[in-house]
Amino acid sequence: MRDLSAFGVAALEADGNCISQCAKDNAGTEDLAESLVPFIAILYRSDRITDFPEALIREAIPARSDYLAAQGFDYTP
Repeated sequence: MRDLSAFGVAALEADGNCISQCAKDNAGTEDLAESLVPFIAILYRSDRITDFPEALIREAIPARSDYLAAQGFDYTP
């Protein structure tokens, strides 16, 4: 089992912000969930979003994206 609380602390410190207000207000429980959908969007559906939101996502959560990519999860739909 992965320690998501350690993930949250390390990623928040590294990124210095949250992807949404909900993630910020509830970092201990919602940060990973709020980060997962944008991560999958840029990983598998970047052709469906414009460059501007993609750049915002990449700038906002690089540490979380690295963490999620390193887990080896199958994110395919």
